[in-house]
Amino acid sequence: MLGKLFNHRPVLIFMVCMVLVGCMTSCVNRSGDAFKTENLTKLDSLFASIEESGGWMGSISIFQDGEEVYNRAFGYANVQDRVKNNRDTKFRIGSLTDLYTATIVMKLVENGKLGLDTKLNEYFPEIMKSPRITVEDMLRHRSGIFNLMLDLDYWTYYYLPITEDELYRKIVDGGLVFEPGQKTQFSSSNYILLAMMAEKIEGKSYGRILDSMICNPLGLKNTYVGSSISIKDNEASSYYDKSPEWNLAKETDLTTAIGESSIVSTPYEVNLFVSSLFSGKLLSEGSVEKMKMVVDNTSLGLQRLDRNYPNLGVVGNIDGFASEMIYVTDADKNVVVSYFSNGSSASADIMAYALSVFFGEKSSLPIFKRQVVLSDDEMAGLVGVYANLQYSTSFEIVKDSAEHCLKLMSPDGVEAMYVECFENGEFSATFSDGDVPVDFSIVSDKGIMRLSNGMELKKLK
Repeated sequence: MLGKLFNHRPVLIFMVCMVLVGCMTSCVNRSGDAFKTENLTKLDSLFASIEESGGWMGSISIFQDGEEVYNRAFGYANVQDRVKNNRDTKFRIGSLTDLYTATIVMKLVENGKLGLDTKLNEYFPEIMKSPRITVEDMLRHRSGIFNLMLDLDYWTYYYLPITEDELYRKIVDGGLVFEPGQKTQFSSSNYILLAMMAEKIEGKSYGRILDSMICNPLGLKNTYVGSSISIKDNEASSYYDKSPEWNLAKETDLTTAIGESSIVSTPYEVNLFVSSLFSGKLLSEGSVEKMKMVVDNTSLGLQRLDRNYPNLGVVGNIDGFASEMIYVTDADKNVVVSYFSNGSSASADIMAYALSVFFGEKSSLPIFKRQVVLSDDEMAGLVGVYANLQYSTSFEIVKDSAEHCLKLMSPDGVEAMYVECFENGEFSATFSDGDVPVDFSIVSDKGIMRLSNGMELKKLK
């Protein structure tokens, strides 16, 4: 949900190098099973490195031909109580909820209770220009309805319970931001209204509809509409990074996100749902094909993601959770991958790495740097102003005693950002202006800061 609006961390997309000759040679010299086994072994090495770095917490599941072939959980579901993530740990899945809501809508269409051309005014006449907005417009984010998440007041109440009537009034008051059908633009309000519409038609709550149409038929035990996060129920809390320790994120009250970001699940059960959906176990073949039809990179509850493979998928963020599901549409692959994170303090595209390793397209594994906590003496040796007079560039490193960490001051001295400290004197910080990372190393005994672009700055005495 929130990741479509605000990036809490920069995301550096690591380009996947496709070693075609090596891949072809591997396929010739080894059986398919041996090749797959080698790739799964490499995945274990990849995630062992990720876990060792301490920079990520989460879980991943990979399905092929409708069966799980890989699963790995790492980091903590609850940092304070040292409760580790496991394969059954449940995460808030953010806008992956959209796909469940779209499936419910298509089920209502199949049952003759709704049409893709049904006008919004039949259920919510107070929405501006509702006689011109269809169910399909909302599914494809082409309605023009104001995005509730862009309401500045949203950030004053998102963590508080709200009634559906109050939520509806806020959407009505937001009006339209463009003419219906004019373009595609994400709005969480579309799926909130679709969930409310389903409730009106079925005469029961969204959670009960989810159970009857999706969870019960597929035997999903760990998928449901969430409430307050419960450690006892093996639900993960989410975290933001603040050196040197993880910061617990504030919880969205999921009554503010019904049908759009309100579901809790596991990577395994999301993959089982997606595999079942596209194999015709929930909807007819005709309905599934309608859901997969792409207009402006958007289908019904799905998008075409910027990946190296033909795909449909969903990306979602809520609080400190980040989620991605990708369905690889190549007929010979039949792969679904879900990766959920409940904490990320370093910039890397884990999904891209996992996909490339799984498909055997990397010749070597990436090296993830391990974060360290510096002592007071080590920090004292780094504090100071570093300058390159030739290019009129300077940075200042200061110590935040309250947080026991270093901060990097921007060149103009206006902004300070926490410094992530790694082994071997390597550091990274990110200024919010454009989310530009500053990666550097320091040779403390020589008083030299080396930026990743090769520039050297000398510590001023």
